[in-house]
Amino acid sequence: MLCPLSYAPSRPRIRGERLTLLTRVVLGRLRGGLPLEGVGLGVDRRVRPAVGPRALRRAAVVVDRPVETKRRELRQRIETCESGKSDLIDRLADAETTDDEFWTAAVGADDSLDLRFGRIDAAEESIVVVATDVSAQFDVDREGPELLDRLLGAIRSGVDVSVPLSPDVFDDARAAVDADRATLTIAQGPFELRIAEDAYGNFYLIDGEEVCLEVADPLAPDRLFGMLDLRDRGFAARVRDGFEAAWADGTVVDDV
Repeated sequence: MLCPLSYAPSRPRIRGERLTLLTRVVLGRLRGGLPLEGVGLGVDRRVRPAVGPRALRRAAVVVDRPVETKRRELRQRIETCESGKSDLIDRLADAETTDDEFWTAAVGADDSLDLRFGRIDAAEESIVVVATDVSAQFDVDREGPELLDRLLGAIRSGVDVSVPLSPDVFDDARAAVDADRATLTIAQGPFELRIAEDAYGNFYLIDGEEVCLEVADPLAPDRLFGMLDLRDRGFAARVRDGFEAAWADGTVVDDV
């Protein structure tokens, strides 16, 4: 006798393509709608894998290496800038010294007179006027008083004025300048007038570093060709040394 066996008919397997045909739902959308995470077949992207201490230390080392490399580069740049700073300062000092030397020239009696008066007005500390002769174009009666007024204005501004003149130039100046004005100028301080027989040439020493000198016409030595204003501390020092010897031997003029 045969034992009755329970029989359960097997369910037919329905493939995705067949299911798509039956449900009229696109296969990709069908799969996308299945809750894979709910059955343990998906991965929750919000959950990150655990990282151990060793991995963290390794990651820190990897990050520190480029940072340290960048620090070394910056330190090298700073050292380069510091080493070049002193050289740049020296170059700027040399450039300043070079720019401090210049010269200006004027040709003709009128332009030379303007240059002379302009440099007198620009003086800040001292003026030395050396005159041993007078050019034929210099009108002592007209330009002498104006020169004296310029010097008097410098004295009132606190500029030291020293005037060594040759005996001939002193006599011509005394005859051309009003006695009261000359006495007033001599009485002003700081001003000093001396007769220096050993002085030579016509020039103005401005602030101890600028020389404004007359240039005679080579074809007519008694006429003025022009005036040269030279700013050179080395040359001015030589001129000052030569002037001081003649100044020391000169005769002080207290009264005109």
